[in-house]
Amino acid sequence: MLLLSAFGLLGGVVQALQGALGSLSAAYAAGALCTLAISASAVRAGRAAGDVQRASVVVRIRGIEAEFDAMIDSGNTLRDYLTHRPVIVLPEAARERLKLSGVPLRPIFADTAGGRVMMDCFVPEETLLKSTGGYGAVCAAAAFSPGLCAGARALVPAALLHEAKTGRES
Repeated sequence: MLLLSAFGLLGGVVQALQGALGSLSAAYAAGALCTLAISASAVRAGRAAGDVQRASVVVRIRGIEAEFDAMIDSGNTLRDYLTHRPVIVLPEAARERLKLSGVPLRPIFADTAGGRVMMDCFVPEETLLKSTGGYGAVCAAAAFSPGLCAGARALVPAALLHEAKTGRES
């Protein structure tokens, strides 16, 4: 069934190209070029995804420093509404490690795959990102998510990777 669906999609694309170009042979040639471009893009995206194998993030606030295993999350586009910094999402258990229990923090809301979630947000004094691609200070906010279990990795926005590589602060 999947194979028939793929052939139907390909046939529809070729038929659309034939209508646009006015020639069946030109439609097949354009379809072949599109297939090559899509394949090259998929290979490039796969390599980019494999570039960062391990990452960790060091957060320092109120003189306390904690390091967390991290995962680069290309879907994390959350930004702090006050500072406009990208937000690193930490598991709720990280609150204890940073000694922020009972400390009032700002609420921030995120739309996730599981629905809308309210998290407690703060701006660390210093944030360092370590990955195979680089090491450096990044300008980020952080938030505690009740949706992440205690052993979960921190979710670091992919936008911070370039900043860590270049050592640039925004």
